Amino acid sequence: MRYEDCGSDVVKLMGEIQDKYFQDLRSAKIKCIFDTKLRKSKGRVMLATIRKTNELLRHLTIEEAKTEEGFDYIVTINKKAWELTSDVDKERLLRHELRHSFISHEDVKDPYRIIDHDIQDFVEEVKLNVDDPGWANRVSALVLDAYEQEREAAKEAKKAKKKRKL
Repeated sequence: MRYEDCGSDVVKLMGEIQDKYFQDLRSAKIKCIFDTKLRKSKGRVMLATIRKTNELLRHLTIEEAKTEEGFDYIVTINKKAWELTSDVDKERLLRHELRHSFISHEDVKDPYRIIDHDIQDFVEEVKLNVDDPGWANRVSALVLDAYEQEREAAKEAKKAKKKRKL
C-alpha cells in the first residue's frame, strides 16, 4: 500500500507541537499518515502536506478519531523524509505543516481552514529556523538521493535477473 499509518512517535510529537506552538489547534483532531512514494509539485519534493478533511473523510475517520466528527486535518508525510531526518527536522516539518492550518472563530460549524505561505515559507518558521534556513532543501535532496539509489538498485537487480535467464 502506498499509505501507512504513522507510529505513536509521530502522533506524540504532533501533540507536543500543537501544545507548544499552536494552542488554538489543541482541540483539532489531526491524522498523520506516511506516503511511501515520492511526490513532487512544481518540481519540488513534497516532504509533507496538510489537508482539511471533507465530509466523506470525516465520516470515514469517526471511529479512529473517537469523535462524532472524525478528523479535522490529515497530514501526509513522506516516509523517507521522516526516516532520514533528525528529530529537529521532524519537528520543523510538522510545525511547517501546522502553519497551514487556521481556525476561524466566526464559523462555529466549520472552523477549520487551510492557508498558504506568507512567503516561500512562513515568517514564524523563518525566525525559528534561523540556525538552519536551508533545512527543507537539505532534506529534499536527501530524500531525492534515497529514491534515486532505490531506482538504481532496482535497475541493477533487473539486469542481474535478465543475465541469469540467459
